[in-house]
Amino acid sequence: MKNKKPLFAIAGIAALAVISATTAYYINSVVLPNDFKAADYQAETTESFVSPSDWKPCDVTPKTISVKNKNSNINVTVRIKFEDYWKDRNGNDIPDLTLNGQKLTSINFHDGYENYWELNSEGWYVYKTALAPGASTTPLIDSVSLSCDANLAGTVSYSADGQTAVTSDSPYTNAKYHVKATVITSQIAE
Repeated sequence: MKNKKPLFAIAGIAALAVISATTAYYINSVVLPNDFKAADYQAETTESFVSPSDWKPCDVTPKTISVKNKNSNINVTVRIKFEDYWKDRNGNDIPDLTLNGQKLTSINFHDGYENYWELNSEGWYVYKTALAPGASTTPLIDSVSLSCDANLAGTVSYSADGQTAVTSDSPYTNAKYHVKATVITSQIAE
């Protein structure tokens, strides 16, 4: 038994040497910096519009929207969606003016817009071609108008004897018509 102790000691030292070498192998580390620079992407939306302070029937107010692929080195796609609605003088929603079921407000599209824009099933107007760097869209709309048939005035009613007139305000008196345009541009891989 006396001769086996040095043998166990040598085996233990050998096992420690193997464990130390294995541990040293797994502790070795390397840092590999890998930087990726994204493509330049900057689209610019421009609106030409002056808000009227006294919009009346028959008024046509110029409004245009265009998008430019500005300072980019990649192509972009463009889509636009419109929401239009009325708010009364207190900020409450009111229905759009109609006559015989027809809206009396209209967003007037640019002549020939359908050559460049396409209406999809979700209500977005999608520019048919990708915008190359530096390119701009053609106009989608030119103006917004209020029909000559729109009655913004109140109603007048008369008493039974026809002697007394009673005037009531229209909900559209001092109301605001809003056209909200949402523009989304997306970079595309070619």
